[in-house]
Amino acid sequence: MTIENSEIELRLGLNAIWKSSSDRSVTLSCVGLMLSTLSLQPAVSLLTIATGPDFSNFRARSIPQSSQTGYSKGNSPYTDNDLLGQNIIVGVADTGFDDTSCFFKDPTKWVYKTSIDTPHFDSSLRKIVQYVYTSGGDNKDTPVGHGTHVAGIIAGNSYDINPSDSLYNGNGQSQFSGVAPKAKLAVIDVFNAAKRTANIPGAYQLYSTTYNTGGRIHTNSWGSFFRGKEGYYYGGDVDRYLYDRNEFIIFFAAGNSGRNGDRTIAREASIKNVISVGAGETTYHSASIDYIAPFSSRGPAYDGRIKPDIISAGASLNSARSNGDGGESCATVGMAGTSMASPSAAGAAALVMQYFDDERFWKSECNPRYPSCNTFLPTGVLVKAVLIHSAIGMKLQEGGPNLGTPPDSTQGYGRIALYTALPLKNKYDFDLFVAEKIPISAYSTLTYKADVDNSLTSFKVTIVWYDPPNSGSPSKALLHDLDLLVTSPSGAVYHGNGGNQNDDLNTNEKIEVFNPDEGEWKIEVKTRALPFSPVQEFAIVVSCDGTSHV
Repeated sequence: MTIENSEIELRLGLNAIWKSSSDRSVTLSCVGLMLSTLSLQPAVSLLTIATGPDFSNFRARSIPQSSQTGYSKGNSPYTDNDLLGQNIIVGVADTGFDDTSCFFKDPTKWVYKTSIDTPHFDSSLRKIVQYVYTSGGDNKDTPVGHGTHVAGIIAGNSYDINPSDSLYNGNGQSQFSGVAPKAKLAVIDVFNAAKRTANIPGAYQLYSTTYNTGGRIHTNSWGSFFRGKEGYYYGGDVDRYLYDRNEFIIFFAAGNSGRNGDRTIAREASIKNVISVGAGETTYHSASIDYIAPFSSRGPAYDGRIKPDIISAGASLNSARSNGDGGESCATVGMAGTSMASPSAAGAAALVMQYFDDERFWKSECNPRYPSCNTFLPTGVLVKAVLIHSAIGMKLQEGGPNLGTPPDSTQGYGRIALYTALPLKNKYDFDLFVAEKIPISAYSTLTYKADVDNSLTSFKVTIVWYDPPNSGSPSKALLHDLDLLVTSPSGAVYHGNGGNQNDDLNTNEKIEVFNPDEGEWKIEVKTRALPFSPVQEFAIVVSCDGTSHV
């Protein structure tokens, strides 16, 4: 157990909380007494003191958009160009939400709160279109507020930003605004503060509550852990939900047990079809955003699958703070954890969804030779593929070993870097081909080709699919095995996820070739047996300086 800065996280165990110096009301003598008492508890193995962060949500925006950490104009080029999550709803289940915070409040009407058994939503509300609570819930957040902070990272945005304020950064956002500041939220309160208990509904009720609002993204900053490090197949109901609804995407925080080494991934984050998110540094505690936070849980999953899937900013973000029952506030608070990384990744997913559904982006950037240049709302499978496709390698886990070329069980496929996957006019210029819902039958091969014109841009291919649910205690979770192979103009063969053989564990496969040979490249997607259904659908993303043949 790690206790940081006099506030003990008892709620969901996936984040650490700091209070700013102005909020501290506990005297040093009380702190000393508390520490000496805690040190005698058998469950406590480490006590540390940490100072409060001053890094705001802008880092959760700028890092995936440009690998920069400043909030000046140009460091978040997609949001600078009005990609702000418009018309996207993101679901989040957490400790509760302070709907009176200026980051969520609609000054014209109140949020109507109901039981999850009788959900209600109002899409006309400015920010929170739905607030439901589970059985035993208290339909509010705790003071400071884990859920409020998480929601703020996704889409928090004050309703009364003053353009003359020094924190204003254009497009109606401040440095405390979320990753997708114009997205809306469907929130599910699963926690009772007085009882200190959480009540998590079953997968179909939990995710359908978001789905029925029109939301297609859901993030979870909570989790449980396997006894020991052995693990087993888990989450068949979630796998089935996604297999049946490939337009949906679910994020889970990886967990904060990375200091305990490998196989510390949270149980829910090990589910094969979800995106498991580890935490990257924001340069508050570290010299580089290319370092993984030391607390970020590591994989692999029980059967050797790559987990976490991706890394997103999570080490010290300053976001909306709950005021409890104290009325409207614009207060913020700093927190760190994979609890913060998962919503920052979900916010990035909202930007990806808008990118393809907004004619100012995909329709204007798409190669007119491709059949999918009209705007469309991408499936969760394609959004997952784009995020993985965008990911770039990390350097090391802070305090741990140097990392090699991803993917691996510490960084997954790496840190989200949208600028490597989404072309942007006058900024990021490369060719992007995407396709989704591609059916493939058992023991067959689909072939694509790409002409690489310039070796300065890497050649990347990513495929993703939602695998059918497994059952019982299988030795591996995967049922439908797809394999990605790429052949260079000179005949060199590359296998999905690296190595010299096909991957038979994961539902995502990626190949990136740096300094690729110029000329024609062959891309093959192959299948083996498909025991659950006659066909398996997948999504593919290809990028290079050149043109793909479809």
